[in-house]
Amino acid sequence: MSIREWFEDRRKITGLLKDSVEGESKDVNETDNQNKKNIDYVKINRLWVQCDNCESLLYIRFLRENKSVCEECGYYLQMNSSDRIELII
Repeated sequence: MSIREWFEDRRKITGLLKDSVEGESKDVNETDNQNKKNIDYVKINRLWVQCDNCESLLYIRFLRENKSVCEECGYYLQMNSSDRIELII
């Protein structure tokens, strides 16, 4: 093996390594984007609630103002104990 062949082999190997590293970074970026989408979905879930009776989406802030009563059908949604205590106070 000549020195020239050795350098050519090294270039091929480093070229392959760079491609694989770039591929891994692309995979990491894709997973980061998927995580961001999941986080956005979780944030959205915290803002909206679906009525059990009419299945309309209710904004949690307005739902608390209405004391857990659906604006569309008047259905009383379940409340946890801390929400009930807040209503009393």
